[in-house]
Amino acid sequence: MDKDIQIWNQYEDLRKEIIKADSLNYQIIGIVVAGVAAIITASFSRNDFLERYIILLCVYLITFPGNLLLIGNRIRIWRIATYMRVFLEPELDYIKWESRLHKQAEIHQKDFIISSYVIDNEFLIITVLNCFTGFLSLFAVYQLTYSFNIKIVLTLIIISTNLLISIYTKKKKQALKRYGEIEKNFYRSWEEIRELGNR
Repeated sequence: MDKDIQIWNQYEDLRKEIIKADSLNYQIIGIVVAGVAAIITASFSRNDFLERYIILLCVYLITFPGNLLLIGNRIRIWRIATYMRVFLEPELDYIKWESRLHKQAEIHQKDFIISSYVIDNEFLIITVLNCFTGFLSLFAVYQLTYSFNIKIVLTLIIISTNLLISIYTKKKKQALKRYGEIEKNFYRSWEEIRELGNR
């Protein structure tokens, strides 16, 4: 098979992979939101506030793995996009979507209108779900007939859980943006591989 056709076929397949990964992230968000809604509904069907509190904490068992799936998928997208920029687009005369997109962002680096808000929105949804759950959990805690000290401990569990997840999410969000650590690392590693292949 002709080299140009092989390159074009690979390029087309990888563009489809990016689209598939993007749509998978929307599915993950949908599943997480539905799961959280089901848990919150189940918690409010309980009259006992301790049961309600424990059930609400299960939200984090959905949002945190969901967050990890979103992060993994975005990493996968950067791996593909940087590969296309390094290996495929230099071989194609007119098809340079990833390279031109990167160049556009480079020129307008401080112009956030040009930048994509997809990553921000994904993590914002997860953060809002966690915070909403935290508030509901706090409400349940202060309805308990336990001592004030136990209520403080339970409150600290909620606040520290939300805080740790928020810090982790913020770091990952920064790393996943264009010009972030993940894109740069993938691009650098693909260039190294290309250089090794040219020796």
